[in-house]
Amino acid sequence: AGVDTEDKFKAELPPELVVILQQNLNIGYSEEAEQEQPVFGYLLGWMLLFDLFIDTSLKVRSAYVDQLRNLEIISTHFIPTILGLLGVDRGIPKAFKLDVWAVEEYYVPFYEPGTSFSLRVLAGHLYYRALLTIPSIIYSWVLDCKDRQLSSAIGTYTSSYFSPVIIKAELAHVKSPEAISELADDNLTIKVASSVNEVAAAYLVDEHQLEIKIKIPNDWPLHRIEIRDVKRVGVDENRWRAWILAVQQTMWAQNGRIVDGLALFKKNVTLHFEGQVECAICYSIISVMDGSLPKKRCRTCKNRFHAACLYRWINTSHSSSCPLCRSDILH
Repeated sequence: AGVDTEDKFKAELPPELVVILQQNLNIGYSEEAEQEQPVFGYLLGWMLLFDLFIDTSLKVRSAYVDQLRNLEIISTHFIPTILGLLGVDRGIPKAFKLDVWAVEEYYVPFYEPGTSFSLRVLAGHLYYRALLTIPSIIYSWVLDCKDRQLSSAIGTYTSSYFSPVIIKAELAHVKSPEAISELADDNLTIKVASSVNEVAAAYLVDEHQLEIKIKIPNDWPLHRIEIRDVKRVGVDENRWRAWILAVQQTMWAQNGRIVDGLALFKKNVTLHFEGQVECAICYSIISVMDGSLPKKRCRTCKNRFHAACLYRWINTSHSSSCPLCRSDILH
């Protein structure tokens, strides 16, 4: 369900679901049989949460992620529960082995109560969903983890059982008919090199190409995707760097997928060569924060700004003057 990026809105997670997810179950690897049913119901709540992210706009997803980050329920509830069920907090030798399980799929009707593996397989699937849906939160938690032994175990466990599947899913998403219809046209060409986990985007301008490459690390998302500028034509360096930074922010900070970053790159390039003016603060045409165009105009110097960029400038500078000409921009 897309949302008009020009309109103000407030996307929030259902409060009833948030209450469920904030339960303290204190379940570990050796949970008792009588606790299985409430744990199963609790884990289904997390499955419902990740389902809310499916087919929503980047703006809605970003709002959900901000709420999760502010509530801190990923770090205080989700991660301890999942690591406990999978036994990762007890070290890799004692962790649940996922070799024979397809973590990217889970069918609730096939759940088998009373078996030793049922909850753990579901926990593995939910960790996969979290890595795919909210990678920046998981990345930040691992980065900030004070227990080096635990963070090392998480890194090994993730890169062994999850990263290959997630990378495969992400590259498949870039090659999907939906993504191709959104991105590819006479000017933009997308090439996926699955063997090296790389995506190349080339934009044709008067028989010259602007090109970027996106490289996925082998232990993604515990390490960030790398965006490399390959070829720049007809664009000054500051503007080009702003476009690259916007793609990075979309995928790093806003949990956007590669397709979201490429869509933003395409919009910036297209509007630039169509004559659309960039924001004089961030040098980007499309705002990374809300997807809007630079519509706030200084009456004196005539430069345009994104509303969000201007708001941040006023807050940080404690001044209502134009960032460029210093005239009062609010009057």
